[in-house]
Amino acid sequence: MLIEIPLWDLIPLYRWASLGKVIGGLVHNLNGPLQNIGLDIEMTKHLLSNTKPLGETELKTVLTRIRRMGEEFERIDQLIKTAAVRASQDDDYFNFLHMNEFIKQEFDFCRNNLYFKHNVQTEFKFQKNLPTLRNLPKDLIMALSAFIHTFVDELEDRKIKRLFIKTSMNTNLKITLETKDGHLSDQFMDQLDREINDSPALSMDDHKIDILFPLIIFHKTGVLASGKKSSTGSKISLQIPMHNPPA
Repeated sequence: MLIEIPLWDLIPLYRWASLGKVIGGLVHNLNGPLQNIGLDIEMTKHLLSNTKPLGETELKTVLTRIRRMGEEFERIDQLIKTAAVRASQDDDYFNFLHMNEFIKQEFDFCRNNLYFKHNVQTEFKFQKNLPTLRNLPKDLIMALSAFIHTFVDELEDRKIKRLFIKTSMNTNLKITLETKDGHLSDQFMDQLDREINDSPALSMDDHKIDILFPLIIFHKTGVLASGKKSSTGSKISLQIPMHNPPA
């Protein structure tokens, strides 16, 4: 049986699903820092409970653990702030977007995901002084975030170990995501070339719905997505116009 649903009727539901995924990611990502803090607290308590004065080596160990706990608390603070911004999405969030910061923030949010546990070596090459994106369509930031997280899921599925991320500016702002030691699946790459019309219907037998939603929103907001393969990996380009397309 084939069921067709007008896509624009599903986008409000997709907003909530996207937010739920962010909150779920927050809960998952807090686990690692909290475990590290707990371990450092227990080891520090053990060292400080000794009645003898601490020697130089023990003192250095305590200071190192306190520094690490401070770093973990900073990570937790950043994770919570990132999730809070996604949840509130107030007017300032849509009026001003610094793309380099946004991309780094999204990948930092994935830091404790399986993506990083499998040691993906990530290289950033950001063009300096990119112009601030202003008055963005509301669904565009959600789509960019969802696309990055879906891309990270694909890296995990394909066990890819090296990733290159670049931003550049010409007529449009361009984001390049390139794998260096393996290819993304044909199913994933084929979606980038999928023809999307202005009043699409989504079939329930469609694959890769997670990537279809952001791609359709890209189409709606004037973002051009393309992909190609080389001998060593796959390259995805997103070109974001510096002006809003006609409604």
